[in-house]
Amino acid sequence: MFTKKTLIILATLLIVLIFFSLSVKPAYAAAGKGDALGADKDLASKKGISGSLATKQFDKNKLPGKWKIGFAFGSLAAAVAVVKWL
Repeated sequence: MFTKKTLIILATLLIVLIFFSLSVKPAYAAAGKGDALGADKDLASKKGISGSLATKQFDKNKLPGKWKIGFAFGSLAAAVAVVKWL
């Protein structure tokens, strides 16, 4: 009915399935400061869509500087050159 090769493959798959089922642990969300819902509850309690839309305010400290932007464009140019000529 089954060949020896098919039985070996099925046994291997069964062993792998058992290994994964025994090694995986359930994941639980970390509770916030006394409230498990945290930001979701705060967002759900707001009326309308005014609280869910993003604002156009940027943190100046988190923006990349001129050198980082230049390095990014230089890397892009180098990648295009590598793809084109190598």
